[in-house]
Amino acid sequence: MWKLMLGLLIALFIGGCSKGGSSSSDAPTPTTENPALGALPPAVDSGVLSTVSIPSYATDITPILNAKCASCHRGVSSSSKRDLSSYSAVMKFVTAGNSASSVLYQRVESGAMPPQGSPALSLVENATIKNWIDSGAHQ
Repeated sequence: MWKLMLGLLIALFIGGCSKGGSSSSDAPTPTTENPALGALPPAVDSGVLSTVSIPSYATDITPILNAKCASCHRGVSSSSKRDLSSYSAVMKFVTAGNSASSVLYQRVESGAMPPQGSPALSLVENATIKNWIDSGAHQ
């Protein structure tokens, strides 16, 4: 999955570069409204890959979980054994620094979650969760 995301980012970057000495204002600028990609992070939105901030639980992960996971994973209930309603609850399914070993990312990356019929995570949301975990899963 990360290879696909990297390929898309490279294609956006190369596609945005000007050719043959034309001015950079002639180059197309990626849009945050592209439904195929979902919302682009600010570093990509500018059309140039720049320093990307490390995702945080409060700013970056909570909105994803609230939009795509909370309807089934808010508190422990008969329909869900996995509570994702707080940082401490989420961390039961995360191995900080290692997305490959994190149950949360394994379920998202495999496509098992969200289940079929529910709104899917965009490539950017998927990459944000992976980057958050790999960068230490900070609150």
